[in-house]
Amino acid sequence: MELSVIIVSWNVRELLARCLTSLAETKQDIQFEIIVVDNASADQSAAMVRERFSHVTVIENQDNLGFGKANNIGVQQASGKFVLFLNDDTEVFDHTLDACVAYMQTHETVGVLGCSIKNPDGSQQPSVRSAPTLYSQLVVLSKVYNFFPQLLRQYRMLGFDYTTTQPVDEVMGAFFMMPRQLFDELGGFDEHFFVWFEETDLATRVRAAGKSVVYFADAHIIHARGASFAQHKTVAKQRMFNTSMVYYFKKHASYGAFVIIWLLSWIGLLLAAVLALVRRIIHVPASR
Repeated sequence: MELSVIIVSWNVRELLARCLTSLAETKQDIQFEIIVVDNASADQSAAMVRERFSHVTVIENQDNLGFGKANNIGVQQASGKFVLFLNDDTEVFDHTLDACVAYMQTHETVGVLGCSIKNPDGSQQPSVRSAPTLYSQLVVLSKVYNFFPQLLRQYRMLGFDYTTTQPVDEVMGAFFMMPRQLFDELGGFDEHFFVWFEETDLATRVRAAGKSVVYFADAHIIHARGASFAQHKTVAKQRMFNTSMVYYFKKHASYGAFVIIWLLSWIGLLLAAVLALVRRIIHVPASR
């Protein structure tokens, strides 16, 4: 088996069905398996997969275990030389998987491969970022980027050329391909991250191990973006995001940077609550 596609899903049955349909109906020459790990969905997602996609392996968790831990469970059942962590709200194009596996087979120093991600309307979706720094995350926590987005120009790679394959610090976890052996050697996803920063942490460890993270421009997917976690309320999402950020800095930054992020994470949570209240009053859609 050349590739194992692992999809963690939570309460997005129809989007999951669309994702699995695209994997079944698009042209792919390689041999691959699909493993869906359902995080205790209440919308009968697992039953739908069993009924409509009998070739797919389904793992049902009794609780929502988060993104990283659920993916680790999926990898335990995988047999592919490469593993692809694919979001449940994505759709692949013809030969997307073929092109990515071929690239990794001929570039053995690549530890993580991401691809070009399109919005449902066909426009380019930003999917690469620089490694988090104290400065960038202070801007994120303070929410001032809502008024001055250029403050995050470097972190969000606003001038990135998505037409060119190139090394990057981090690719979006919506499409995150790795050699299975390297994934195992690094211990997989750190299960202390419930959601957010888990792929950032793994990409950081990949680069520390001497491998590269690469954005691959010659393969494409569609991504609806954030469908599962859009179901959480703004303050709850901010709490999860802040918790993950603090833990990332505890692992990868100086003690001083960690303490600053920990202190300001509480201010960020308060600001999120205030912004949520303001949006509710003036009916402005929430954004992360």
